[in-house]
Amino acid sequence: MRRLSIIIVFTGIVLAAIFFAKKYKITSFVCVSQFNKCSDEVLGVVNNTKRGDLLSTRKELVKRLSDDPLVKKYALQLNLHGQYVIHIEERTPAFCIKGSKGVYIADAEGLVIKNENDSNMRCVSKEDVDYKLGEKLSEEDYFVQRLIYKLRNISEIGDVNIEGDNLIVEYKGKIKLIFPSEGDLDSLSGKAYYTVSQFDNIEEYIIKSGKISLSKIDFRFKHPVIQII
Repeated sequence: MRRLSIIIVFTGIVLAAIFFAKKYKITSFVCVSQFNKCSDEVLGVVNNTKRGDLLSTRKELVKRLSDDPLVKKYALQLNLHGQYVIHIEERTPAFCIKGSKGVYIADAEGLVIKNENDSNMRCVSKEDVDYKLGEKLSEEDYFVQRLIYKLRNISEIGDVNIEGDNLIVEYKGKIKLIFPSEGDLDSLSGKAYYTVSQFDNIEEYIIKSGKISLSKIDFRFKHPVIQII
């Protein structure tokens, strides 16, 4: 008898909660992120959610936030005034790859979070690149992006392109630095920094040897290979 009473009470509580959730109306949303205010893109996703009863609103909100690649984590907080406070950890731009179909922006984990027509970020160009929002960069593209990030403090770097299996970095407007699309990031970047730190001495030696100039430095081998013309 006691067990039956417990079941009846529990069932009543559940039904009351469902009834409350269906009758309770959501009147507004507040969106906050690690930057205090949500970005316009995320705010748009939140504000486009239809406000209705608690259950339907929460269901739609959860789906929208779960499908949005800009949203890394989220938590929902309901207050007594019919307001949903949405706490969001947003993914932030870290890498950029540009192809014939647009510019793809990825976060530090290599997840594509934006597809734009142009960007003021330093982008790696790759002709046949094609990603959908929410996809991860390929291992090759992700490696190249992290390598470029490690090379960011080298001055006078120009265009950056992926050609076949190689990364081609323009240096001083006339020299190509050639890197593989796989390997040890620290080793490759270390060789590059050391080589460019000695660049003036290397160029001076080449000119004294009767050559015109240096055209390529190839880092695909154990030791950098210098091509002169």
